[in-house]
Amino acid sequence: MTATWTLPLKGDISDFLDAHPDITHEDLVRIERDAPLWTPGVGIGAITAPEAVYAVPDCPGDVFPDPVFRWLNACAKSVGVPLEMVAFPFMAMVGAMVGNRASIELKKGFWQFASLWIAIVTDPGRGKSPSLAHARRPINRMQERALKDYKAALVDWEDAEQRWKVTEPDARGPKPLRPRLRHYLTTNATLEAIVAALESSPGLTLFFDELGKFIASMNQYRSGKGGDRQEFLSAWSNSSVKADRQSGEPKIIAYPCLAIVGGITSDYVVDLHSKDGSRDGTLERFLILRPQFDPPMWTDDEIDPVLFGPVMEILERLDRLSPRDGEEGGLTVLLSPEAKQQYVAWFNENAGLQRESTGITAGFYSKLTMQVPRMALVLSLLRNPENPGVLISGQVMANAIELGEFCRAHFHATLPLLKESSTPRVGGLESRILNILRNPQHQESDGHVSRRTLLQRLGNVKADDLTDALNTLRANGRIDRREVETSTKPREEWRAITGDVVDFPAPRTSRLKPTGTDERDYTDEL
Repeated sequence: MTATWTLPLKGDISDFLDAHPDITHEDLVRIERDAPLWTPGVGIGAITAPEAVYAVPDCPGDVFPDPVFRWLNACAKSVGVPLEMVAFPFMAMVGAMVGNRASIELKKGFWQFASLWIAIVTDPGRGKSPSLAHARRPINRMQERALKDYKAALVDWEDAEQRWKVTEPDARGPKPLRPRLRHYLTTNATLEAIVAALESSPGLTLFFDELGKFIASMNQYRSGKGGDRQEFLSAWSNSSVKADRQSGEPKIIAYPCLAIVGGITSDYVVDLHSKDGSRDGTLERFLILRPQFDPPMWTDDEIDPVLFGPVMEILERLDRLSPRDGEEGGLTVLLSPEAKQQYVAWFNENAGLQRESTGITAGFYSKLTMQVPRMALVLSLLRNPENPGVLISGQVMANAIELGEFCRAHFHATLPLLKESSTPRVGGLESRILNILRNPQHQESDGHVSRRTLLQRLGNVKADDLTDALNTLRANGRIDRREVETSTKPREEWRAITGDVVDFPAPRTSRLKPTGTDERDYTDEL
């Protein structure tokens, strides 16, 4: 896989070497040889062609619990693709599996379900299909079991119905109810089919190897002039969906939880707009990933079967959550004080970026404020399958913010395909820096982290912006700095000051959604 060499805006050769410590002399010679001639008036990072791509950071795999990460990483390596091509579709399917049985409450009366729409933008031959196949494997297994259980229940029902028919009316009681299949995923994109599946399921993944099929299926019964597309857009916000058809009674699903997962080629990303090319908010609802890598070469990496079992155990525990019972049912997961503080700070910073933006960029930034807590809910559930109501921790929220910023970078990498451009921006930089400094995996033996490591982890952050954020954190007494002498120039290292992470009492467990009162019920976690 060919490396992608990047240089932050206003960065010099020192910043370049810091960002790429493993670069060789041969690499430098090849970069100099292949670099295009400088053109006056064209700055670094300027888009000179629709195919130009902004650099994106590596997918932060350490946000996942270890069993999940090891399986996801093995899947990605077996195909030869970046981690995000498996990890994000997997997250979306987990969120839909839990469905409307759990939500995250950001403030009283304002909650979000884990509905995630994922679009993987790759050209043909880049491993998209096998990556998606790996991501859906656990859900496939659960669907197979559900189908087996349904068929067994159907046999029992047929016997019970036959006995009911031959029993005297005064003695036979109510007629046995026909069992319904529990749906985990579907490839049928008609609104009628989706509503029918959601009648017996807390959530549903709408899966497509090619998302173009989904776009084409919208309004197919109404010559493109109906409201099915608008119903899908409302479903992203978990607003009630009503399906009207000429045959049969209308069907209404309250709080639908629908994930949409699929791939799309670069040439067809523009189809995520409405049919006439105008903006209707469809594209902004997707977390669009545009992985940057060469066509995968053959690899002998295989997936250890042992890795799959722990992942299935986590999902099976989560699938035992109680079903939603009317408007007030379901589990509400609350934020810890630290998580609330981090989310509010990032939310306000993102709002400032949104005010400075226009068009699709502003719309994406707006939706990102809901995408981050949805991802936080999924991450928390994966880490706490035996006690899913544990408060969202500060670390989980920091991880979700990191994923959100990862998606922001991919969004800017996708804009050239839409014949649009926007200055790449980042949010929550100070929180993300602290998150890296606190992670033992990135620390030296004495707890310090080099500036080079920070640049590598942050990926698309400008060198000057990193300097400003580090200086602010240092001035506020949250980190300290040292210089380590080397054979060339001093190496800059940073460390989170001891005690910067707030210690809270033992986690509390969220209970059922309140029934219109201001009271909350909690239980102490043993």
